[in-house]
Amino acid sequence: MSVEPLVTTSWLNEQMKSKDWKEKFCLLDTTWDLPSSKRNFVEEYMECHIPGAQYFSLSEFYNKEAPNTIPTQEHFEKYVSSLGVSNDHHVILYDNSERFGLFSAPRTFWLFQVFGRSNVSIVDGGLPKWNKERLPTESGEQNSCQVYLGRSCNISLNLQQETKCREEPMTSSYQVFK
Repeated sequence: MSVEPLVTTSWLNEQMKSKDWKEKFCLLDTTWDLPSSKRNFVEEYMECHIPGAQYFSLSEFYNKEAPNTIPTQEHFEKYVSSLGVSNDHHVILYDNSERFGLFSAPRTFWLFQVFGRSNVSIVDGGLPKWNKERLPTESGEQNSCQVYLGRSCNISLNLQQETKCREEPMTSSYQVFK
């Protein structure tokens, strides 16, 4: 199954009507913002999210000693598996950015890409567009995808070795190159 990296709300709504939706896809709410926003993302998720979405906390798996860095592969695999994502799922990401409807989902998309996962998409416009179109929402905590499938989910990811970082001695800035 080939899915575009950017999907529409109408495409997602149609896919969710399929009886094998939960076998093919795992939907993650990746809402995050700068600490100065003083938002409670878990509370927002509990109040309103796209049906079946799991809350994916960007803050949850970062190295606490070096915030906003890439987690270890083992930690990322463990966290993603705990949400029920398996190697068979196509992961669909969205967020609830008040400014753009798209803020933290691209960061999560990039993290999946870093770990070699290509079957990932972002919902264009996120939850704000979903709500504007008056599509169904729900509240409360969701069971992970694994509960729907009746089996445990493990994911194996492979860190993309061809992407390297180096520090430029003259400017002290980092460059990513291939």
